[in-house]
Order: sequence, then C-alpha cells, then structure tokens
Amino acid sequence: MTRFLLFPIILLLFFTTPLLASEPKLSAIEPEGKVVILVRHAEKQQHQGKDPALTPAGEQRADLLRLALKEMPLSALYATPFKRTQATLKPISKSRDMVIKIMGLEGGIKKHIREGAKAIKAETGNVLVAGHSNTISMLITALGGPEIDKIAETDYNNIYILSISPDNKVGLIHTKYGD
Repeated sequence: MTRFLLFPIILLLFFTTPLLASEPKLSAIEPEGKVVILVRHAEKQQHQGKDPALTPAGEQRADLLRLALKEMPLSALYATPFKRTQATLKPISKSRDMVIKIMGLEGGIKKHIREGAKAIKAETGNVLVAGHSNTISMLITALGGPEIDKIAETDYNNIYILSISPDNKVGLIHTKYGD
C-alpha cells in the first residue's frame, strides 16, 4: 500500500513546496525544481567486516525500493563506495539501465557530505541517494533541509523526500517503504 501512495506524495510535495514557501500563486509552480530521495542502505550482513553485502532481506528491500519508485522519473543514482549502498540501488540501476555514481570518502565525512551535496545539487533532474545511518541526516541538512532525528542502526525502511525549488526552497516528507 505504501508504494502506491509514495509517487502521489512525491508529486504533491514537488508541486506544492514553492506554494508553501511563498505567497500562494499558480505561477509559483516551477517544473525546473527537483526531488531528492534519500534512503539508508538495506539490511546488511553481520560480522563481515567494514564492507558487508546485503542479507536476503536486504536484497528484497532493495527490490521493494525499485517497486516503490517505479513511476518516479530519476536522472541520477548516488551511493557510497560500500557494497551495501550500491546493492540497495542495484535493482533500480538495472531496471532503468542507469549508472550508480559514487560519492567518494576521501578527505573525511565533512568533505564527503559537502561534495555529495554539491554533486546532487548540480544534477538537472530527480536524484536517488543511498547512504548510511550517520550520513543521511547530514546530507539532508547540506541540501537545505531540516535536521532530522537520528536513524537507528536497526532502521532500514525510512525514505526521505526533499523537494528543492529553483530558488532553493526545500520541503521534506519522511515516510516508510517495505515492512
């Protein structure tokens, strides 16, 4: 049920954020804005070191993400160098024949967030990002969104939908996908 409601919610957010951010005018709706969807990687294997693969449940969740976003136009996919973020985006990447762009970790987490936000903002269309429990909130803030609650280490079904208008007004919806 959640996947059927997700796309209309994204569209509603995309087309109403400019209205909420200024006086309500029909001309405030500008199609040049973008939506950035951020998720934490799906369930990972335990006790496999620093770069574990997804569990079977994680692979299933990655496919649920693909289904939840199947109607959402996307122009870019971003992940970190870790297997689990890339594997989370793999079903979408394969079904749409899209390359996953890697946000490097060289220079530490602050540079990772700063450079990742810069690259995402430079994209001309909607973007999907798979990150980590400790980076999603920082990316949301770096993209102009509000601070969010910490993501628990056992929490894999959050989806954060940022709507960014051409004049950088940002709206955020937090919902869930999968179980």
